[in-house]
Amino acid sequence: MNLISEIPLWWLPIIAILALGASLWYYAKKDWKKEISTSLLYTLVGLRFLSLFLIELLLLGILLESTTYKEEKPILLTIVDDSSSMKNYQDSSKVFSSITHYQHELRDQFGDKFDYEFIGLNGHSIALDSLNFNGTSTDLDAVLSTVYDQYYNRNLGGIVLISDGNYNAGANPVYTGEKFKFVPIYTLGVGDTIQKKDILINTVLTNDIAFLGNQFPIELGIEGFQVSGQRTQVGIYRAGKLLQQKEVVFSNEGYDLQKLNFFLEADQIGFNEYSIELRSISNESNYQNNSRSIYVEVLDARSKILLLANGPHPDMGAIKNTLVQDQNYEVITARDVESLETIKNYDLIIWHEPEKGFSEALLNRLETENKSVWMIIGPSTSNAVLRQLPLGITSTVGRQTDEVQAALNERFTRFEISQKAKEELANFPPLVTHYGALTLNKPADVLLYQRVGPVKKKDPLFFFVTGQNTKFGVTYGEGLWRWRIADYLRNQNHQVFDELVNKTVQYLMVNANSSKLRITLPKEFLEGEEVILGASFYNESMDPITTVPIKLKLKNSEEELIYDFKPNESSYELRLGALEAGTYGWEASATFEGETYSKTGSFLVRKLELEAMNTKSNFMLLNQLSVNSGAEFFLLEQHKELLKELSLREDMVTVSSPSTAYSKLIDYWWWLVLIVLFLTSEWFIRRYSGAY
Repeated sequence: MNLISEIPLWWLPIIAILALGASLWYYAKKDWKKEISTSLLYTLVGLRFLSLFLIELLLLGILLESTTYKEEKPILLTIVDDSSSMKNYQDSSKVFSSITHYQHELRDQFGDKFDYEFIGLNGHSIALDSLNFNGTSTDLDAVLSTVYDQYYNRNLGGIVLISDGNYNAGANPVYTGEKFKFVPIYTLGVGDTIQKKDILINTVLTNDIAFLGNQFPIELGIEGFQVSGQRTQVGIYRAGKLLQQKEVVFSNEGYDLQKLNFFLEADQIGFNEYSIELRSISNESNYQNNSRSIYVEVLDARSKILLLANGPHPDMGAIKNTLVQDQNYEVITARDVESLETIKNYDLIIWHEPEKGFSEALLNRLETENKSVWMIIGPSTSNAVLRQLPLGITSTVGRQTDEVQAALNERFTRFEISQKAKEELANFPPLVTHYGALTLNKPADVLLYQRVGPVKKKDPLFFFVTGQNTKFGVTYGEGLWRWRIADYLRNQNHQVFDELVNKTVQYLMVNANSSKLRITLPKEFLEGEEVILGASFYNESMDPITTVPIKLKLKNSEEELIYDFKPNESSYELRLGALEAGTYGWEASATFEGETYSKTGSFLVRKLELEAMNTKSNFMLLNQLSVNSGAEFFLLEQHKELLKELSLREDMVTVSSPSTAYSKLIDYWWWLVLIVLFLTSEWFIRRYSGAY
């Protein structure tokens, strides 16, 4: 224990002298001191000295530093691969009993030398008697990363990983394993590395979306092991009905790969589940990998977008590169409209520099057909054309050009812009536009204003105007292609530019959503993933309210269930948990002021079939994990050899870690008791001896 004080401790003799001087001075002026004995006088002076010295000592603010040592036993962490691939081997029935024996023998041999912990692939503690090996995927890298984060700066003596070494999610675990400095990672292998006789569906390639009336391809990769000269059939089924079937002939010794192509008709709108069945052969080691399921969403039709320009231009190329990524869009480029009648075939027209080919008849046709238009107006568009466009532009512009950057209008509400886009748009290169002020005599919703250097102008750069029967989007400048390039240079992707284009297109093509009830959810979930639905309800002023009960009717092929949405601050939420794979239809309904509102739709829970693919263990990966950390690899049935190896290690020891605590001397109550005792004793002795 140490004393710490802001005032140097050499002050202690000084305060002792001051306390002694004050005590002597106090009794020096007392006349009755001659009536008591010298020893009694010394006692009184001593008690007064001790009281004053202790008071002065406490006022110095001295701290007591104390150090204690906490012993921490080494942690022996066992990670159990609880995925379903652990049951893919002939000895799978022995895996559970072998792990149980390992656990008991570990505790029996080492007793309380270690702190024992057992976790699964999700990083949570598990009871080994409840192991069921039903995990749908294996991510060894994720669990090692979790262990590294949770046990950092703890006495982690060693790790034992029980696995077959196969992973089908995440990165290679070897790289994360290298981060464990001075922590051995022992591995116990399950299964075997001998490839047995087996056939399986290895790969299935198809489109997620197909369009009604079209054909879509399915490409299969069929693998065969030790099946040379044998034949089988693979068939594609929907709702139990065989659609197509082909024969597979294996000819290569050892390993053979056969690729087959199918073309199916997209004849049912919605999510379609197709089962691919590979007929088994005699003495096959694994039948679980002989079937796969795929899901294809069949849409009624794609939205057609016409890119109308006088000639090739990089702006239109940049926009097209974004739109063609969405399979819901069919993008057509043209220099002019073939006939006014063809306008009705398009859902949106993107018109670049409406100068050549301009006519009032075309504009009238757009209004008649209720077609929205995105106009990109650059320096080539003349005053005469600008005045005829139904945009309310009345400014007179000359031939001079100007370069302006974008400044976001924070009050724009037609659609949401991500925070990333808000930050990046201000840094994009300038667009080339007409020089001079831009005046609008129609109400406009401005997304971006013009900016020259740090000065934000009142002139719009990107805005929207609503006509009598249609909507217009206007980009008042040329050079959008520079924005796409800048986005990639700054972020190594085109996400901000794509977001701006896609949200502009969606806003122009979709009619205003006047429904008070709105439901939000993804179209797809993975098996084992929690299904969460969101909902909103709006009053007459389109303010969100949460006082209206919203119900959901969920239907699959077997049953129909009713749920209630739970209101939050300004919206609703419904958690359905993890659902089984399949297609689900839903209907949401709410009643407000006597009127019923409803929405319908469907979503897909996609089945995961990753764990059935492997029929042999990857002991090479497990061995590499162990060797890199200075440990060894053993088979699970050799776990006694592992226990022997652990007993020989001298680096798995209990460590003592110091813990320092500080306390103020004045905080100890017994100092006050001692001072009171000294003063009380002095007073009592004086009174008893007749002194005052």
